[in-house]
Amino acid sequence: MNNTCGIRFCLTAMAFAVAAVVCSVANALEVDLRTARITVANPANMSQRMAAEDLEKHLALMAGSRAPVSNGYEFVIGRVAPGHEAAKEWESHAAATDKALYFWGDDATVENGQRRGSLFAVYGFLGEVLGVKWVRPGDDGIVYASKVIANIPDGWTHRFMPPLEKSEIRSGRRPVKGKGPHPPQWYNDEITPVELRPGYAQRSEEYRDFRIWRRRMRLVSRAKFTYGHAFTKWNERFMNTHREFLAMWHGTVRGQTRKERSGYMHLCYSNPGTVDQVVRDWLDAGTNKYLNVCAADSKSTHCRCDGCRALDADAPGEEFLADKSDRQVWFWNRVAEKAKAIRPDVKLISYIYANYRQPPRRWRIEHPDNLIAGVVPSLYDDSNALIRGWQAKGMKEYFVRPNYLWYKGSMPRGMERYLFEDFKENLKLGMIGVDEDNATRSFSMAVMFEFYALARVIADPTLSFEQVEREYLSQFGAAAEDMKEYYGRVRARGEASRIDRMKNKEAIKALDDSQLAKLSFMGHTMSDLDGDLAVVEQALSRMDLSDAERRRVTEVKYVVEHAKLALDFFDKAAVKGGDSEFLATADRLMAFRLARAKEGDMREGWQLIMSDKKSEAPLWRRVKAIRK
Repeated sequence: MNNTCGIRFCLTAMAFAVAAVVCSVANALEVDLRTARITVANPANMSQRMAAEDLEKHLALMAGSRAPVSNGYEFVIGRVAPGHEAAKEWESHAAATDKALYFWGDDATVENGQRRGSLFAVYGFLGEVLGVKWVRPGDDGIVYASKVIANIPDGWTHRFMPPLEKSEIRSGRRPVKGKGPHPPQWYNDEITPVELRPGYAQRSEEYRDFRIWRRRMRLVSRAKFTYGHAFTKWNERFMNTHREFLAMWHGTVRGQTRKERSGYMHLCYSNPGTVDQVVRDWLDAGTNKYLNVCAADSKSTHCRCDGCRALDADAPGEEFLADKSDRQVWFWNRVAEKAKAIRPDVKLISYIYANYRQPPRRWRIEHPDNLIAGVVPSLYDDSNALIRGWQAKGMKEYFVRPNYLWYKGSMPRGMERYLFEDFKENLKLGMIGVDEDNATRSFSMAVMFEFYALARVIADPTLSFEQVEREYLSQFGAAAEDMKEYYGRVRARGEASRIDRMKNKEAIKALDDSQLAKLSFMGHTMSDLDGDLAVVEQALSRMDLSDAERRRVTEVKYVVEHAKLALDFFDKAAVKGGDSEFLATADRLMAFRLARAKEGDMREGWQLIMSDKKSEAPLWRRVKAIRK
């Protein structure tokens, strides 16, 4: 795991110049990590204090103990190295001399917090020189080699600059005491046993650990724009005063009377009054440079009035809800036209999502310099073809906002290489950012490789998948090659299944959590899982594993055993008249989950999995009904 002196990537000629620049040097300094001292700028800002705390934590882990001395090698945080320049906006720097290693960067206090330049410089050193890896959130995800003496290349320098305007893997909502991490209706608490429901302390720990992990992976957004479904309150606002703004989505009825569904309503996009109201709201809010016009993600509540239907370009005989992109583009054009007259540099933020994600057939984007599009592809879309199609219709600036990680299934998917390479292909087409939504399962060994691969390539697009794979597998020590075989087996099936599902009209609708879980079972058989288990058992048979390495391999074993029980549960549910066998599989699956939760030897979002309305939730209701 030790890094050696050598020539690293020189990225300055690349459009997304990022990550580490390490110079070739002749000598390496031998630094005693036990006696090295850490000094911090005085007064120190939050970024610098955090940098000192995390550097101390990692040095103590590696050295076993710490007893800094006054003449020990010095780690200087928050001061520019002699002969070097101050960091520019968003930059992080580190530089080594024979007496000290300096960490500095852009730590400016801004509207939404403080930048982390000095902190990111420390993480660059820990990863590049000391070989630390953060393979999952929490202390058990810190992978390092125990050492007292570290070799630091004399003259080593490092520079990091976030490559994208947005570099995001979402951490979910901050837990609130007495409430779930999501609205209560998202969970089926009449199904999930109390023992499998995360308490406030667990949720808080996972939320904190994920945010720390995300920081260590150096995911940071430079962009100032915010967005999200922009019109979720319109039904409530205008139901009794301007119902004509709301979609005529059902017969001649406009708007939604069911309060719990009102936020999913589309608008009457053809109505000039709707356009005027959007612009009025923007004016009342102070004509911010960014104007959010992201539509609802509902596929069914599009307006059926004559004006909106006249904007569509439906093919003869095509289902009305098949493609609604043209009306969106027309609406963006009209809003941009009016907003641009008030503020020429305005940027509309739109979604390309659900059944309005395919490129328009009739209309073009008329004001491309005034639009940033958030592309939300399905896991079963060709995302690059989707992007190129929109670019042909005038789209210039875009970020990708997938739900790939919003996955609540029991089956390992093996999507890490696809997500990694797909990101790089999107970047080649001009992507300015990525915002990965997340079911907050980054602590689960069933999906963590996907999180890790994405986080690494987002922060450093020059990496190859093979490099990232080696990093991730290093957590298994002497069993790394066995685990490479295991992940390769799952990946081959997952990628083949994805290609197969792309041909299926139902599968291409798999955009988010409500559609991803059940599809994950396709392409995996019990025989496949038995083969996976045999490989993991071979890894566990190795005698030269540390306790931590054996624990990680064992957790993957539990993942495979759990997948077998879940697959059996689904298979027996499909057998007509087999209620007794179905109930037996349910009992075995539940017993396994309760045992793992009690022992604390498998970190998993059990409540997320059991609540999935397209996969497990209906089956557990069926179990309950049969027993009743």
